[in-house]
Formats: sequence, structure tokens, C-alpha cells
Amino acid sequence: MTGAQVELAKRAVACRGWRWMRGMNTTTGDTFIAFSDCDAAYWLALLPDLTDPATLGCLLALVRQVWSDPTLCVVLDTSDGRWHVGRWDDGMAMRGSGGTTEAEALVVALEAAP
Repeated sequence: MTGAQVELAKRAVACRGWRWMRGMNTTTGDTFIAFSDCDAAYWLALLPDLTDPATLGCLLALVRQVWSDPTLCVVLDTSDGRWHVGRWDDGMAMRGSGGTTEAEALVVALEAAP
């Protein structure tokens, strides 16, 4: 991951709605299964790999949970080239301001959660 992606991962784990989910991958190549008494501190010191498709799917699930909206999705707005998280109805009801990547849009939505 690039330096910018690492900083984005740090922002993600700092969010109130963040938690490790089964299937997420780390920047060290580990895959999270579950916490045990002996390894919770280990996992809490790691960062998620925001280039990994499974981790992005889990991040979307977290965003849906914190917004209490299972219909949220991530969409690339071709008019401005930015990714946005929102609900599709009569347009997109945006959650946060979006980002230049899918991962950034999801982190922004997690940060903006009520």
C-alpha cells in the first residue's frame, strides 16, 4: 500500500464505528478470523488492507451498520470522477463528501456517521 493508503487505513481504525470483521485482511497479510484472549492486542495494532476486495466489502458493511441503512452503496460519479456512498432512490442521498477512491469514500462515510 502507498503512504496515502496507510494514512487512510489509520483514519478508518480511528473511527468510532470501526471494528475488525471476519475476512478482513491486514497490511501484513493476515486475515482476521476472530479475537481470542491472547491475540486481541495484536489485531488492534494492525491496519486493514484497503486495497483488498474482501476488506472493502466489510468496510461497506460497517458503513451500513453505523448509518442503520442496509441500502447504502458505493458509486463512481462520472460527472466529477469521485466515489460517493449513498442510497439510490431519486438520485443519491450522500453520506459524507466522497473521495477519489472507493476506499476513501467508505472511510469518509464511516467518519461522518452519527
